Amino acid sequence: MSSRVLRWEKWVHVLWVHIEGIGGYFISYRQLEQWIAARSTLIRSCRSLKALNAVWSAIEQETKRYTEDSLAKLSQLHEQRQVLLAAEQPLKCKLATS
Repeated sequence: MSSRVLRWEKWVHVLWVHIEGIGGYFISYRQLEQWIAARSTLIRSCRSLKALNAVWSAIEQETKRYTEDSLAKLSQLHEQRQVLLAAEQPLKCKLATS
């Protein structure tokens, strides 16, 4: 497939690729696996529910830019991290009062 790429341009949040036999094609960064991996890492690195909610809010504001599959993966990861952080929170409170 890469041999069919005639030209490409990088714009803000979008790649434009001219593919032989297909023509011009726009690819949102949010459709790239590297972007999803970066968002996944960001979700996993949240140390509090407040931070996680802020990250998820930013992702939700751009849902139209993600594929359904990518958004489903991020949503599942968000839910898992939310459960983990919620379970850790009471433990942190107990340790602080001890």
